[in-house]
Amino acid sequence: MNDFKYNVTKHVTENGNLILICPDITIESKVNWCKDSKHLNSSFRNNMAESMNEPHLTIDAYNALYILHATKTDEGVYSCIVDGKTIQNFSVKVDPKYRFLNQDFIRHSMYLGFVLSLTMTCYCAGICVAWQRRASFADPLNLMRRKHNYSFEERKRLIKD
Repeated sequence: MNDFKYNVTKHVTENGNLILICPDITIESKVNWCKDSKHLNSSFRNNMAESMNEPHLTIDAYNALYILHATKTDEGVYSCIVDGKTIQNFSVKVDPKYRFLNQDFIRHSMYLGFVLSLTMTCYCAGICVAWQRRASFADPLNLMRRKHNYSFEERKRLIKD
């Protein structure tokens, strides 16, 4: 197990997609992929799954391994073997979707809480400032009467209209 050069753990959600790329390869390199020490044969090359019932694995022309519509059965250790040497082991974990959704929900709730607290602080500060300066505000009824010399009854009639 210690004969590999790199060891990486990858997480993917259920029904998610993952691309595993083997490092240190050249055009002349002969690349093979194994899952849990079992060789993935050439039938996985250029095989893009059309439906959920087809294999979820495919290897493209650049020797990248695609895990499409991941399920719990796709969990395991994927090994990239270049010219007979195991270069990298990928420990793939398939996590339930709700785990990632809960993390996103918590993160977004924290953002929302911050924005709401900032908004409420500014709103309350505005009310406090307005209350302190309430004497400097003009009464609209008095302004109207001064400008036009309306009587009290005329002002009431204008406000109702």
